[in-house]
Formats: sequence, C-alpha cells, structure tokens
Amino acid sequence: MATDDNPKKRTAIEMEKEVDTTMENTTPKDSLEDFQVRDIMQGISSIQNTLANFMLRSDGQGRHIDDLTKEIRSKNGINERLEHVQEQAKDTMYLITDLQNKEKKMEREISRLRDSEIKIHG
Repeated sequence: MATDDNPKKRTAIEMEKEVDTTMENTTPKDSLEDFQVRDIMQGISSIQNTLANFMLRSDGQGRHIDDLTKEIRSKNGINERLEHVQEQAKDTMYLITDLQNKEKKMEREISRLRDSEIKIHG
C-alpha cells in the first residue's frame, strides 16, 4: 500500500498492490472490473518501462551527438588554424618574392652606377 497519499507520487507497482488487496476483498460480481483495472495497471507499468528504456537510449544518443559535435568543432578549429597558417605562408611567399625582385632591381642599378663611374673616371 502506498505510504504517500499523493496519487502522482505513487508508482504503478504500488497501485497494482492496492488493486490486488482490493481484489481479495471483493465479490465475484466485481472480479471483471478488478481484472480490467489490473490489466490497465499492467499496461501502465509496461508503458513506464518502455518510456524509461527509451529515455536511456535517448540519453545515450544525446551523449554520442555531443561527442560528435565536439569532434567536429575541434576539426573545424584545426581547419581554421590550418587555413590561417596557409594564408600566412602565402603572405610570406609574396614578401619573399617581392624582396627578391627588389634585390634584382638594386643589383641592376648598382651595376649601372658602376658602369657610369667607370665611364666618368675611365
């Protein structure tokens, strides 16, 4: 029998025990109704078990989805860092190419100045 009078807090098992006790004290006339009540209580218990199992599976799937989300975010973070490094590498290559071109231009200018100096002093 239920120790708490609040019907919302009673479990299906407690209600089934109450029905069993009530059935022992009834006449044959009420036995069909008692059977129906017991059948309903068993159905409620089955639904509760099914719901509990579903919630457990749902919780496990939710954790799996969270793990996948974390993995995807970390991969996206790695990809973003890789893209950033690639951009920096491109910028560095551009600077190196630009410096090489300027160095070649300076070498030509120095060579012209030497030629001009030789002509003037020569």
